[in-house]
Amino acid sequence: MTTAAAPPPAPFLAALEAVTGALAASGLAHALMGGLAAVAHGVPRATLDIDVTVALGTCDVAELMEGLTRHGLRPRHADAVAFARRHQTLLMRH
Repeated sequence: MTTAAAPPPAPFLAALEAVTGALAASGLAHALMGGLAAVAHGVPRATLDIDVTVALGTCDVAELMEGLTRHGLRPRHADAVAFARRHQTLLMRH
């Protein structure tokens, strides 16, 4: 017998809404990845982070960060843009 997973906590859903709203507003191609993508495909998994890949194209990482900030996300590093350019990873929190 399979039991239904508990719904995600409200703060997680709010963060997911902020991320997807910011990326939709940016017009950039993007995809959800990691545990969240597995859940979307029906695989039960407890995850509390949101992994996204973004095709920046001509958009600069600073522009992306500004858009995410307007949707309530905050950088996890003091110099998040430099970190993102160096590691190709922009770490944000909601």
